Parts: sequence; structure tokens; C-alpha cells
Amino acid sequence: MSKNNSKPWNENWKIIENISEGGQGQTYLIKPKNNSFPANQYVLKKLKRQNDFERRSRMRREVVALETIDCSGIPKLIDSNSELFKNLDIPLYLVTEFIPGDTLSDYIKLGVMNIFSSVSLTIKLLDILEYCHQRGIVHRDIKPDNIIIKNNDISAPVLIDFGISFNKVDEYAKDLTPTWQQLGNRFCQLPELAEKSSLQRDHRSDITQICGILFFTITGKFPLYLLDSENGNKPHQREEAKQKLSASPNLSEFILSKINRVFDRAFEIKIDSRWQSISALNKALIDILYQFEKRMLQKGRP
Repeated sequence: MSKNNSKPWNENWKIIENISEGGQGQTYLIKPKNNSFPANQYVLKKLKRQNDFERRSRMRREVVALETIDCSGIPKLIDSNSELFKNLDIPLYLVTEFIPGDTLSDYIKLGVMNIFSSVSLTIKLLDILEYCHQRGIVHRDIKPDNIIIKNNDISAPVLIDFGISFNKVDEYAKDLTPTWQQLGNRFCQLPELAEKSSLQRDHRSDITQICGILFFTITGKFPLYLLDSENGNKPHQREEAKQKLSASPNLSEFILSKINRVFDRAFEIKIDSRWQSISALNKALIDILYQFEKRMLQKGRP
């Protein structure tokens, strides 16, 4: 294999530094070597196991998804050779725009958010999610590591990593991730994403994962399981989470009850009992914002 074939990204891109390394691949901060692309910084993603056909197929699907997206809350695709995914002799890569800012995981290390900020961020994420769902794309891997707070401004979240997404465009493709495989993540494990589930392509899983993000930004805790094995409590009913929720500043019992009702429904085991639409969840969250702002005005705060 020639030098260019072994590292095809080297033709146009120069690696500046390593960003992160996960189970699926590695990401790097890069810059263009020539005038083929604007002189900015970008992100290179390449697979770890280049001979794994399923992972190559996943990268191809991620690129196909990004090609159909034009949304400020999702990184723009810049370059890729994923159309060659069937040729195992050629390493695959993709390049997206670089989004400056911390991941939500790192951002929360500075401290959990207040209710207003948490709910506002969640509503912004729901807007991004609705954009995807309208185009037949289900993310299936929403977690704090896959959300970047652009310029550390919570009004500008960016959803990344569509590596295990489902795209309606290739619903009947033979190279889709088999339904007998486990999907999702350890942040919020959902029964419908378990192996052999017939609901692995259901958009409502994304809505549940977004509710998990809301829970995380308020409590700093992962939902993990919808019900714990010890006493059957949902994430917000566990003692440490209850303490975190109660300690949230300027949170009245009335507003707390509304938030708990959001989580009551979000963390039901049966997907048909959870939030069924983005619009319904959005309406409930907007009401919480209204009640929070009303309380602040009553207390004489701007």
C-alpha cells in the first residue's frame, strides 16, 4: 500500500494535536495543507479498526447523515472518503468543522446548572433533534460527551457523533448495524436499544436521552438505568438525585413537582408511556421556564 493510501487524509490535512480517543476511533485537530479548503481549524476522525466492515459502514452512514444536514447545532461535513467503505484496503476518515468549547461533560465539572439554564439548554437541544427527526435521522447516542457547548455559551449547544445514527434514507441497506446488536450508551441505557429489539430505530429514544441530559445538568449524575435493580427507583427518585434536585437554587416545591413530572414520564420503562413527541416535552419545559421566571419576578429579581 502506498504512503497516500495508508494515510489518505495526509494529502490535504496536517494533524496539529490529538483531541480524543474512544472505542470507535480517534479525533484530531487539523489544518489544511493547501488552498483546497479555507485556512481554519478542523476535526479529523478516523477509525481504530479499519478492517471492521461494520465500523466502516457506520462511518459511511455518519457521512451520509451529515451530508443531508445544514444546521448550526450540528458540525458541517468538510471532507471524507467514506464512499470507499467497501474497499478494506483504504483507511476511512471524515473531516468536520471545529467547534470551540467544552463538551457538556467537562462544562458540568465546573458545577451543575440552575433550573433556568438546564431547561433552556434542553429546549435548544430539542430544536436540533427535531431538525434531525424531520429528515429521518435518529441519533441514538445522545450523551454529555457528544454535546459541545460552543464557545462555552449554553445557548449554543452542538450535537456531534452520528456514528450509530439511523437514517431513513438507508433503511433497507444491508450494511446497517444489525438489530441483534446492543446500541445506545452507558449514560442512559434504554431497553429498546438492547440487542434483538425491534424498536432500535424509534425516534422516541432520542427524546428520552435528551431528558437524561436535563437530569444530568441539574444533578451532575448519569441516569444510567430507567429503574435501579435494588428498589426499582427511577433516576430522579434515587436519594442522591433527590437531594441535588431539592438543593437547586430558587427552586420552589411547585416548580420541583413539575420537573419531577417531566422525569416521571421520561423514565418509564415502556417507550409508549414516555414522552411521545418533541412538541409535548417542549410545551412542558416552556411552562417550567415561565413558572421559574414568574417566581424570580415575584422575588424582585431580574
